[in-house]
Amino acid sequence: EAITVTGSRIAAREELGDYQLYRLPWLTDLGARQAKQVLFLDKPAVRVERFYGFRLQTFTEPPAEDVVIPNLIVRWENTERAGLGEPLPSGIVRVFEPYAGRDVFGGEAEIDDKPVGLPVELTIGRALNVALEVDLDWSREEDERRDACVDRTVVTAEHRIVNNKSVPVDLEIRH
Repeated sequence: EAITVTGSRIAAREELGDYQLYRLPWLTDLGARQAKQVLFLDKPAVRVERFYGFRLQTFTEPPAEDVVIPNLIVRWENTERAGLGEPLPSGIVRVFEPYAGRDVFGGEAEIDDKPVGLPVELTIGRALNVALEVDLDWSREEDERRDACVDRTVVTAEHRIVNNKSVPVDLEIRH
């Protein structure tokens, strides 16, 4: 005789007011000082953008270091169209990436509660073999138009990017 097993071993989500409740599809006990991991979300086709990023917080001061190591960032839209569309609870997100035919740990980050429809961006680590040099130059100009004296500061930013990887990388610099 053939036995067919149906159903899901994924915790089912229910809305409870402003909260999300995840019910286990089986009975379990949780003893003192014990932890259990449960799969509550399985979305294999979420479109995720992976890139390196650096944020220059202000134009008035250069970065603290001469050479900056960018962050490794993953970003996605929490929508059904992008392959997800589920409320995400706060916690730790661990990212695994394909390498040589298997999945390897790529990094981790803490995430706050994220409702459906909002973008998610997580810094999961620091770049290896990618560096950035930033030079900022300020000049002050006076602009005399219509009998009003206006001071203006012009900032010129020069970026030198070093990529010692064997593949091209995407680097986003935000000012």
